[in-house]
Amino acid sequence: MQTEYRHQFVAGTPGLVSDTTPNVIDSRAVEGDNMEFGIGVVVGSVPGETVRVGVGTFEGVSVNTWVKELDMDGETVRIPEASSISVMRWGRIWVKLDTGASPAYNDSVFLMPTGLFSTSGGTSINGRFLRVDVGGGLAEIELFS
Repeated sequence: MQTEYRHQFVAGTPGLVSDTTPNVIDSRAVEGDNMEFGIGVVVGSVPGETVRVGVGTFEGVSVNTWVKELDMDGETVRIPEASSISVMRWGRIWVKLDTGASPAYNDSVFLMPTGLFSTSGGTSINGRFLRVDVGGGLAEIELFS
């Protein structure tokens, strides 16, 4: 018998929407061949239609909305160019951390050119770190409008 009820998922996977609080998620087309789930994306060559990884105007975080495809070695295949992808602009989501990043609750969020997140360097985005001590190079962030 279930005796405990949680308001949030346990620590998830990159790009997993972390709870049922309101959020804003848009559809975009992928530019480039280095797209993954749970990373920050910037406006692509067609604003409002495409996103890419790199330096530019922050658009949101890539959302894991479909089953991952694995190659013959069991590694996750990256999201192909021109694929449709969901991008969270506002809400709570699990993201990948930059190497050496050790955020604390309520720290500011910075987007690195690789699409990974940190507490300094890169581009400051409108958000904060929430759950941070979960291991696996993951953290939960909250994005604001």
